[in-house]
Amino acid sequence: MVNGREQLKIGEAHFGGIIGAVSSAFCASFDAMIMELYTAVPSAVRSAMDPLLDWIEHGTEVSHPIPPYTLHNPFYIGEQPSASQSGKLAELESKPLLSLMDAGMENNLPFAPLLRPERNVDVIVCLDSSANIDIMPWFARAEAWAGDHGVERWPWGARPWSADPLRPSKAEVKLDQSTLSGTRSVRESVNKRIRDDNIRCVVFDQPVASSPLPKKNGSLPRPITILYIPLLPNAKFRDPDFDPETADFCGTFNDQWTTEQINLLADLASFNLTQEISRIRDALKVAYKRKRAHRLYEEGIDA
Repeated sequence: MVNGREQLKIGEAHFGGIIGAVSSAFCASFDAMIMELYTAVPSAVRSAMDPLLDWIEHGTEVSHPIPPYTLHNPFYIGEQPSASQSGKLAELESKPLLSLMDAGMENNLPFAPLLRPERNVDVIVCLDSSANIDIMPWFARAEAWAGDHGVERWPWGARPWSADPLRPSKAEVKLDQSTLSGTRSVRESVNKRIRDDNIRCVVFDQPVASSPLPKKNGSLPRPITILYIPLLPNAKFRDPDFDPETADFCGTFNDQWTTEQINLLADLASFNLTQEISRIRDALKVAYKRKRAHRLYEEGIDA
């Protein structure tokens, strides 16, 4: 590659091939691999692992036992990027090669792309089919990302589960201490609605904790509405004992599915969504009315 131009006339890599390679979790960092094991073992074993993990924590986030997929950087300009660019964009333009891995290693719920101000998102429908769903730190990580990037519209304190995430990062611990004070009862109430009341859609449309961002003069930001729909068993489903968390064929390493298994999992997801359709419609109406009222206010028109 010379001045950002490929010299080998072999054509570009097929986008589908790139996606297939980088979406593999097997090239995860050593830290992510340890956490996969950590969440799968009993609590007594986790307690024994904690001192070891504290000792080896440094450097494990950038160490990859299986190297990530590497390809030529289409944004490469040269070792000295354009002066108009700064920060991470300048760094991106200065590297001839890119190494990519599955973004789920950072957050299995892809909030970050939707939280960018350019998208101006009002509602996020979040379908969560994560393993160990009630102890994963996806909402805490999204909130930490929102705080780092000045996303004022995040519904601060939104947590669907009362359990604390296993081994949260220092940033997550600091954020929880500053924004979740006094919200334990709210988290426990949400958890009860999911576990005991068979609710399969939780609506987060208002902050339940204070924002860590500096306060600005003027009106409060209009919060993003998050509709959280976890893939959980349902007592009213045709097979109430089916639990994707414990079903062997739903495991990561199973690559052979029967038609009956596919239909069972798809039907459960569809059933949960259909059960909550009224709640979803109501939340969308509230979000629309709130956005309309905000627009009229900005235009100086009485609603």
